[in-house]
Order: sequence, then structure tokens, then C-alpha cells
Amino acid sequence: MAERELRPTGVSRWRKGSATRVFAAVAIAAAALLPGSDASAGTGTPQPVDITVQGANGTGRISAPGRPCSEGGDGASFHYGYRSALAGGRFSALPAELRLNLDVHAEGEGAPQISYDDAFLLADESAATLANERGTVRLTLASGSCAAPTLAFDGTKAEDATPKDPTGTWRVHSSTGSYRGATGTGTFSLSRADVAPGADNPFSFAINGNLAVLQPNLTVAPVASYWGFLGADYLLRRVTVVFRVTNTGGAPVTGDAFDVRLGAVSASPASAPGTATLSGVKVLGPVLQRLGDLVPGQSEDIRVRYELGLTPDEPCALVVLSCSFDTTLALKSRDALDVEGTATHTVRAVAPDFPPPL
Repeated sequence: MAERELRPTGVSRWRKGSATRVFAAVAIAAAALLPGSDASAGTGTPQPVDITVQGANGTGRISAPGRPCSEGGDGASFHYGYRSALAGGRFSALPAELRLNLDVHAEGEGAPQISYDDAFLLADESAATLANERGTVRLTLASGSCAAPTLAFDGTKAEDATPKDPTGTWRVHSSTGSYRGATGTGTFSLSRADVAPGADNPFSFAINGNLAVLQPNLTVAPVASYWGFLGADYLLRRVTVVFRVTNTGGAPVTGDAFDVRLGAVSASPASAPGTATLSGVKVLGPVLQRLGDLVPGQSEDIRVRYELGLTPDEPCALVVLSCSFDTTLALKSRDALDVEGTATHTVRAVAPDFPPPL
């Protein structure tokens, strides 16, 4: 995934001394854009999501017996929360956390001892939230109803009634930070969720589907040029061009760009694809430059030196003042899921129209 150094997320840790043991297995495929393609703004290509978590830290509240479904109610309520840490490289390249909230509803029979045999999830209050230092994505969970319960339930343990099939469906309800504007849908499976009194209720939960996030929109513009090395570059026909790289905001909606890098530079006309030495212009570099993270509207400047050739293939006349040539810059960046894209831009560079002071 990302090549950048990962930093702690600051998400909450389990309480000291807890007997909780959590296992998390998460795979988010990150299909990179083809080299040389432009990374466009707006929502990107949906990425497969496959997350499985287990633990034993569920806590919550019980409201029983509740109003019967026949009277317009939704039965007894078992509202419980669970958490699981996700290692870096699972949900994006950063350490993260999955927060699971289940609102299990069931109608019981018998008095004074009530027994249960099935249940369902109230979608308005049942959700799985993925969170890291970049933001959150909240997925609402829908499964069954009073008329058609989908979970096996004995009063303390809810689980898939048909283990081979998904328990229900999820969709992106809301998102924050770098995940603003995220979209996605899929299915989930609830292998087990205990709702007994206490704080050590085990759970096993999985989601599958697709998730898409906003994409960065990187642009390049030349803003200045100069003769380097106290003017000596003028005599050597070498010009330094300053380019401004901007993650353009506005419409279409633009996402945050992470680990922005200048990956390649060429100039035209090219004598051979993929080479730095070209007809009339030689790229002196530096080529590999890191710009860091860019939110919409933020810019960073980079500098690239070129050598303007002599006859018979020079891009200009013998005097290089105001000499212009086309140059192509390839910018690499990652979106909030750490899916890498490449944006290529060809712009016109112009040498200064005056020589250095003597």
C-alpha cells in the first residue's frame, strides 16, 4: 500500500487488564490507475471491501419486553456496542478501528420467564463505523423486520439464521474528513453477537462490498524560470523552471491527495519514449520529488532544470532568452484508501527573457 511512514491514529485502546482478545482480518484491494492516465476528480472506482473482525468486548443496554409488533412496536431491544482494532494496511495504510453498534429487536413468549427464538436489526440504530486519523465512514446495517426476522436469537446470543448466506445489507450513511462524499453498498454477516449483561460479550462480524472515495485533482502550472548557479547556467544553456502543483478544489468535488510525488519528467519533441535525453532538450532533474499531502486548494512548488540543445536540434535559436519548449510531468498520489493514481500534464515552459546580471 502506501510508502509513507505511518503515524499512530490516536484511536482508543482497550482498557488495561481486559481479557479481550481481538482478531481482525481485512483486505481492501487497491487497483492502481494505469500509468500515464489522468486521475480525475469526483468519486473514484469502487474498491472491494472484505472485513472480518472478532472480539469479546460488547456492552450495552436491554429494554424488555417492549411493545409488541402487533401494536405497532418492535419488541424488546438489545442495544450493544463492540470494537475491534485494525492494523495498518487494512482500511487504508493507517491503523484504524471498527466500531460496531447493533440494535437487536425480538418478540418473546411466555410469562413470567420470556423466551426468544428469532430477532432482527433495527437499521436506524445498527451501524459499523470504520475510523482512522483521516476520518470515518459509517455504514448502516439492515436485516429483517418484525414480520420477517432474520437472526436466530435465544435472548443472549444473536447469530446468522442461515450461516452460508449474508445476514443483511449495508450502505454508506455518512462520512467525515478525507472520506467525505464516500459511497458504497454491500452485505454483512453476523456470525455471533452476545447481548448478555456485562462487558465481555463476544462477537464475530464480517462485511463485503465496494467502497468509493473522492479523488484528488492535481494540476500543474509553470510560475517562474531563472538561470541557476549565480547565472552560470545561462552560459551553459541550462534553465530552471518552477512549477506549481495544486490539488484543485471546486466542482467536480475533489478529494484529498496523499503522498504526492513527481515521478517522471520529459520534454518534447522526444527522441525515444521513456528517456530523459530528448531532441533539443535534456532533463537534468531532480525528477523524484515529494510534495507531501495536499487538501483541495493547497499548492506546492517544485523546480526542474533543463539543458537546451545546440544545433542542429536546439529548441530555439542560438540565444536562449525566452526560449520555450513543452515538458510533461507525471504526478503520483494516493487517495484516502491509499489507491495510487498517476496524473500526467504537458505544459509550456519558457526561459527568462533577460540574461543574468553581469
